[in-house]
Amino acid sequence: MYERLGFTLAVFAFAWMVRFILKRRQAARSDQASKQMDTASGRPALVYFWAHGCSVCKGTQRPILEAVLEEYGKDRLTFIAYNVEETPHVADAWGVRTLPTTFLLDQAGKIRHINNGLITSEKLHLQLKAVLPESPTLNDAP
Repeated sequence: MYERLGFTLAVFAFAWMVRFILKRRQAARSDQASKQMDTASGRPALVYFWAHGCSVCKGTQRPILEAVLEEYGKDRLTFIAYNVEETPHVADAWGVRTLPTTFLLDQAGKIRHINNGLITSEKLHLQLKAVLPESPTLNDAP
């Protein structure tokens, strides 16, 4: 019985380590890719990776991002979307392995948040609040 418990714990520890390493690797790759972006605008940016075959990307995530972009305004927040089927080299450079994936960059172009999978409006508002101090409050959000 103790051998099974030990084996199970070892498998979980190994899986956690692999996930941690992959997350750090994605952060390093995407940070390198973000440095190549034009950050002359001085605005925070949402960099969004999606695909035509991803129903969550088109049906859920994209409307959330568009609503947030409309709320904050294009003059305060830049939105860049990449279709991974059309630009696989960009997705590879950013280390994208999950769809949808959304990166939040600050005014200097530094990655502040990596969101693998669906990000809710509430979580995105909290992340944006840290980047844009004069952000609308969650009570004002739709």
